[in-house]
Amino acid sequence: MTSSIDPAGTRLLAAFRADVLHGAPLPCTAIHPDDFMLRFFRERRHGHWEAALVDYFRTGLAASRAVERLLQWWFGERRREIQLLDFASGYGRITRHLVQHCSPRRLWVSDVFAEAVEFQRRAFGVHGFVSSNAPGELVCDETFDCIVASSLFSHLPEESFGPWLRRLFALLRPGGLLLASVHDLSLRTLVGLPPASPPAAAGEGGTILFEPDSEIPELGGQRYGTTWVDEAFVRRAVAAATGGAACVRLPRALSSFQDYYAIGVAAPAGAPPQVADPIGALEGAERSRDGGELTLRGWAHDLHGPGLDAVEVRIDGALAARCAAEAPRPDVAARFGEPDLRAGWTTTISAPAGGSLGGEAMISVQAVSTSGLAHLIHLGSLEGTELGLQLEWESGCRRQAEAQAAAEIHRMRTSRFWKLRDAWWALKGAFGLTRP
Repeated sequence: MTSSIDPAGTRLLAAFRADVLHGAPLPCTAIHPDDFMLRFFRERRHGHWEAALVDYFRTGLAASRAVERLLQWWFGERRREIQLLDFASGYGRITRHLVQHCSPRRLWVSDVFAEAVEFQRRAFGVHGFVSSNAPGELVCDETFDCIVASSLFSHLPEESFGPWLRRLFALLRPGGLLLASVHDLSLRTLVGLPPASPPAAAGEGGTILFEPDSEIPELGGQRYGTTWVDEAFVRRAVAAATGGAACVRLPRALSSFQDYYAIGVAAPAGAPPQVADPIGALEGAERSRDGGELTLRGWAHDLHGPGLDAVEVRIDGALAARCAAEAPRPDVAARFGEPDLRAGWTTTISAPAGGSLGGEAMISVQAVSTSGLAHLIHLGSLEGTELGLQLEWESGCRRQAEAQAAAEIHRMRTSRFWKLRDAWWALKGAFGLTRP
């Protein structure tokens, strides 16, 4: 039996419980050492363990809360009695939070990694079965009221996208719900990628772009990469796979990034609930020389909600500042295509009387919408916060230097001098004047 990582006793998770869960019990905190999502967050955070751990727990919590809101919309009070399958569940980043809404005896998990399924059985007390690489090979004798497929269809090539929709939809009970998440094509510009272009499959059936690369290289890039789709493609695929089931798009509902599609024979009357949380970032943290003041800055925005109420900062659990995000941020506005967006925020916090802001002080920053939904922008010790921002800055400098070097090489190779040089070497080669 593989031993697990368990950060339960850390000050970080104590602050997570106090500031984010408002004192409610933590979920199971044991993490499998091979959990590829924790590995992904550590790589994205440049090896910063504290930041990676926060990303792991906050994204799992945000996803489970989105699912809970959608279950309430679809099933009403019956949601507490449904049988739910978390499909392609990995090692339980979301499942550990779902078991706090859904009884473990009514919750099933499935993944292609057998050890991931077994770990969740032991750690969370859920049912489970090993999945397959192809939908036609999936063996499952159960049926479910709800199947949640978070971050599965966002990785599938076109040839398996429809067949997996068909196979999972067939496992639903009457009146059931399939929640499938995807990367919308519009997200490409948000993450700094060029817009979709050929060889994307485009036409009256919509557009899909598949790239053979993902955070789980063990699965092989050709069958599990990164997929970008538009709404027309998803609706066409759902119609073909289900025979015309209802299909409701929920933009940015998964971790304020991926879209969820709610798929079932008939959707409930009325509009779906607001699911997407506010979004934002902490970009700066500077202490005064005497340690008496701390200035924080960043941006925040309620992308699909009624608007942002405030940015709240807590120091060691106590509310230390509440400020508006209303300064012009043209860079953020350009990312979201909202020219009038004012999203910047700055706040300066004074140390408590007779004290200073030491490196061990725990800082949490949350963006709160006018509807009451909160998104954890940042959580960490002040010392860890400063380290994380330094790592981000250094990474940004490296990326900028690499981009400048690539641009310079491109300029040289397309210059008149370089073309004459290539022609000269080609001529020498034709006459056998180059060295072997």
